[in-house]
Parts: sequence; C-alpha cells; structure tokens
Amino acid sequence: MGVLGWFITIGGGALIVLGFVVLRAAKTRLLEGAGHQPLLGGLPVSAPTRTAVGVCCLIVGYHGLAYGPLARFDPLRIPPGFLWLLIAGPVVLIGLALSADVVERRRGLVPGDDEAEG
Repeated sequence: MGVLGWFITIGGGALIVLGFVVLRAAKTRLLEGAGHQPLLGGLPVSAPTRTAVGVCCLIVGYHGLAYGPLARFDPLRIPPGFLWLLIAGPVVLIGLALSADVVERRRGLVPGDDEAEG
C-alpha cells in the first residue's frame, strides 16, 4: 500500500484517540450530572450520544488500522464486500442518537438547558 494505506492507518489511529477522548468526556459529564454539552465545541449533545460517537470512533479507527500497511492481525477484519456496513452502521447510530437529543430538547426534557425552557 502506498500513500492511501498510510493515510488510512494514521486516520484510524487518530479516530481511536478521538474515541477515547470523547468517551472520557462522556463519563465526566455523566458524573457531573450536566445536561447537553457541546461535543468538541460544536453541537450540544447528551452523554449517551457522546458514548455512541466515542464507540463508533473506536470501531472505525480499529478497522482503519486493520486495513493499513502495518496490519498483522486478520481475524477481526470485515470482509471487503461488507465495508459499506462499517460506514452505514456508525452513520445510522449517530444520526439516531442526535435525533433523540433533538426530541429531548424540544420536549423540554433536558435539565438546565435554557433553550428547552424558553
């Protein structure tokens, strides 16, 4: 593999690190009892949505490493014909989690959220 293989490997490693960072933030926010907080400075999301994003980053990052030029562990690889599931699964999961957050905000179920109160 050439440049693309190394790009996939570096991207996979970065997604794994990002996944751990997001999971740590989700745990911290959950223990603090905070409502919806911005995810990496962006859209306000709940702790379960942060967890979903973190786990998806870990899964996609792992498979990026599994297909990179340094890959030596084949048993947990997704067959190439099913790689579309590796993209579709996390997109659907994160989309549903974000939709649930929007419904919570609209119904005023988020404690301490000024937008829900107004």
